[in-house]
Amino acid sequence: MHRSSHHPLPVANRWRRLLIRFLGERGAATAVEVAMLAPVLILMIFGVIESGRALWVLNTIQRAAESTTRYAAVNSSATDSTLQTQAQTQAVGLNTSNYTVTITHDTTGGVNFVTVSVDYQFTVAVDIIGWGTIGLSGRSRAPFNN
Repeated sequence: MHRSSHHPLPVANRWRRLLIRFLGERGAATAVEVAMLAPVLILMIFGVIESGRALWVLNTIQRAAESTTRYAAVNSSATDSTLQTQAQTQAVGLNTSNYTVTITHDTTGGVNFVTVSVDYQFTVAVDIIGWGTIGLSGRSRAPFNN
C-alpha cells in the first residue's frame, strides 16, 4: 500500500479544529445570550428564596396562633396578657417588633370562644422588585371556658 506525502489530518485533529471553529464563531452570541438571561435567572432564584422565607414565617405565625388557642383551651384561667405572652414565645426566629397578637372573645350557641390573631410584617431581604413589606396573618379559634 502506497502512502502519499500529503497525509490527511488524523480524525481527532479534524474534530478539534471543527469544534474550535464552531465555538469561536458562537462566542459572542453566547456572551449576549448569557447577558440577557442572567438577570432573569437571578430574579427567579431570589424569588424562590424569598417565597420560601415568607412561607416559613407564615407557618411560624400560624403555629403560634394554634398553639396559643390550645393553651387557652387547656388553661381556662389564662388572661389575655398571658395568651399574648404565650403567642410571643412561639415566634421563634421572628423579629418581635414586627409581631402583633390580638386576643378576642365571642360566644356562639352558648359556647365561649377565644380567637388568637397573629399579624407579622414580613420584610423582603432582597427587594429587587419593590415589594418591601408584606403583611402576613395567622388565626385560630377554640372553645374557652372562663
